[in-house]
Amino acid sequence: MGNTAVIDSHTVSAMAKKRILFTVMGGTLGHVKRSLTIARALRRRDAEVEISWLLNTTEASILREEGERILPESGELVDVGAGFAKRTKGYRFNLALVLGALDNSFRKNFDVIARVTRAGEFDLLVGDTTIEIDFGFRRSPASKSCPYVIVHDFAGLDAMSRNPLAHILCYYLNWSWVRSRDSHDLGIVLAQKEDHLDRRFGVFLPNIRTFTRETETYVGYVPSFDPDADLDRRSLRSRLGYGEEPLIICSVGGSAVGDDLLQLCADSYPLIRREIPQVRMVLICGPRIPTDSINAPGEVEVLGYVPSLYEHFAACDLAIVHGGGTGMLELTALRRPFIFFPLIEHGEQAWVARRAARWGAGVEMSFLETSPEQLTAAAIANIGREATYPPIAIDGAERAAGLICELLDRS
Repeated sequence: MGNTAVIDSHTVSAMAKKRILFTVMGGTLGHVKRSLTIARALRRRDAEVEISWLLNTTEASILREEGERILPESGELVDVGAGFAKRTKGYRFNLALVLGALDNSFRKNFDVIARVTRAGEFDLLVGDTTIEIDFGFRRSPASKSCPYVIVHDFAGLDAMSRNPLAHILCYYLNWSWVRSRDSHDLGIVLAQKEDHLDRRFGVFLPNIRTFTRETETYVGYVPSFDPDADLDRRSLRSRLGYGEEPLIICSVGGSAVGDDLLQLCADSYPLIRREIPQVRMVLICGPRIPTDSINAPGEVEVLGYVPSLYEHFAACDLAIVHGGGTGMLELTALRRPFIFFPLIEHGEQAWVARRAARWGAGVEMSFLETSPEQLTAAAIANIGREATYPPIAIDGAERAAGLICELLDRS
């Protein structure tokens, strides 16, 4: 009898492809892009890993164009991003109140995620800022069918309002976050411990910085571009169709929040042009703000979704943005001058503003206190200014991928 290869069940399991499901809190395109960066780092470590995505329709269509595998059940998710937009008034966005108002939507999305994870026989679930999954697994531990990794950057909600309901919801959400710690098998923080406040989540709750350091792992920051990429400004400007003229890029990221800021930029353009006749302004609305909703002068270019926004940031002489974490991180890493307007009462963007202040990056302005004339003065003062921000650690994707692979190997 010839030799017969005998492979036991453990060896077969080790040889099998690892299947990972990625999902992201809806309406957060910057988080989708950084998750994609982590997914690509995973593939560099293991070309055989199979990655699928469960996302809201808007974000799913963008990743589909990137060649990613989108599960059909994505169409069952409630569009939380649209819910965010409906609850933004006068450039004001209270995250605690919005999360509370959308609780039923998050619960429905958790049910979809848990069902898909269970039916798909995935080896790992990775969620970006998916607190609905942590809370869901705490309520229903039996619905967890595989190890779960949460990726996030900020910790600890602030009420940011005198509204008593905002304070109640903020405390409840922070309490739930602390109680849900055991719901995930690995917590990856895309930040540094100095970014988080050295104070309690709330009365009788632990210290934010200490709790996060002891229960999760900080890996640094994840931009949507390769840290080693050659982003030469001159060649970028030529490839993107820009000339030698001073270039201002105005962007509000991938959310439906921020059209008011784009309109302010458009209103400022004629005033800026009086002082800098050759100036060129480009408004980037992203995938959720209709380009025709902005009343812009004919000379101002109004674009929708731009796949590689960081290239336009790298090419510009000045950027004007809201307070989103991804855009401000990338502008800091690229060392471009920028002006930013945090959304009022938005706890996460207040956290981003504190981080920028620590780096000495960007110029913070208040939307409600800024007229077109004031924005014009700030733009003229900062366009083309040399940025001397300190270098920041932007290798977080590789470090995150390493931790995820270690968990996969153990499971």
